[in-house]
Amino acid sequence: MTHRTRRLSFAAPAFALILASTGAAAQQSIDKVLGGITARAGQAYGDLETVNGGITIEAGATTRDAGTVNGGISVADKASTGKLETVNGGIKLGRGVTVGGGIETVNGGVFIDRGGKVRDGIENVNGDIGIVGTELGGGIESVNADVTVGAGSHVRGGIRIEKNESWGRHKDRDEPRVIVGPNACGKSTLLRALSRLLAPRSGQIILEGKDIRRYGAKELARKLGLLPQSSVAPAGIRVADLVARGRYPHQTLVRQWSKADEAALWRAMADARVTALADRAVDELSGGQRQRVWLAMALAQETPVMLLDEPTTYLDIAHQLEVLELCRRLNREGGRTLVMVLHDLNQAARYADHLIAMRAGRVQAAGPPGEVLTPSLVEQLFGIRCLVVPDPVTGTPMVVPISAVPQADDSPAPA
Repeated sequence: MTHRTRRLSFAAPAFALILASTGAAAQQSIDKVLGGITARAGQAYGDLETVNGGITIEAGATTRDAGTVNGGISVADKASTGKLETVNGGIKLGRGVTVGGGIETVNGGVFIDRGGKVRDGIENVNGDIGIVGTELGGGIESVNADVTVGAGSHVRGGIRIEKNESWGRHKDRDEPRVIVGPNACGKSTLLRALSRLLAPRSGQIILEGKDIRRYGAKELARKLGLLPQSSVAPAGIRVADLVARGRYPHQTLVRQWSKADEAALWRAMADARVTALADRAVDELSGGQRQRVWLAMALAQETPVMLLDEPTTYLDIAHQLEVLELCRRLNREGGRTLVMVLHDLNQAARYADHLIAMRAGRVQAAGPPGEVLTPSLVEQLFGIRCLVVPDPVTGTPMVVPISAVPQADDSPAPA
């Protein structure tokens, strides 16, 4: 039998196109679509080209090359596709996905889950790359961000990074960890236990090979800093004086305030964008300004480990992003270990290398955001139905809520 390939060209706008092939022998090629494309599970398609929206390839679907895509590409488990090129968004490949070519010119991140196979290499990527248990037939090159190569991966052509000289198995820093979960699930309690404000009922918390209960107070404060969820400043204290308290662990009876303390104070205030507030009274500030002052005090402490409990609380979106970018720099450039609690799942996925999902005091899942944030887990944790799609900018998982799942009313009945 001779298989015939048909090319369909759409001149009129199409908001979303759902492909439904009548059989594996009829491979449709799609060209010039002003909207998104969904390739249905178990079906076979031809080329997908000039798409002004995202492409979703469902589990078991087969497509040929995809190119000139003005949106992200999401390929579900065990699907297969051809070459992916000129993509103005992130690319996320599920488990066991086969790419019969290379991945080229991507203006976003690329994540490939376990069992993936890419015939050629990955190049010209303006975003982070993360691969886990993946086999690349070529190299990774011309990447303007970080590359993380997880265990079980094989990159035949080597790695060349343009911006940050880091590679997953050779990084000398700990991955930033973000704890997510519903209210009252134990996130803040966990941070308080890690900082020795609460004693665990059993077991030990080890820091640098030593039980934290064996550290002196100042010695521990030089190694580990905590930004709590809420704090109260002494009445009338100035911003600079409050931030200076972060230097207390570094002072002794014979070593009082020094030039190093002064430099650390102003560096921390500059990083937290509160230098202009130095002479203001803390109790005169807005909630967002106060939060940045407390962050500056934690930064002034200059500890190798920082625990941040909802550091973006009270902040507008611009300052939220500033704080999270600062945290990323502290980790990547300063080598600090960061553990944060965040409520915004999309921010958590974008800024964390490792997510810890909690519910009812227990860890439900932990690992890379692409593995942890699934629709079923989000529903289990938060009681909402959702879609999880690639972030169009970074390629990291992005949660799109659909509806709340009805919950039983556990409030007491009126007397």
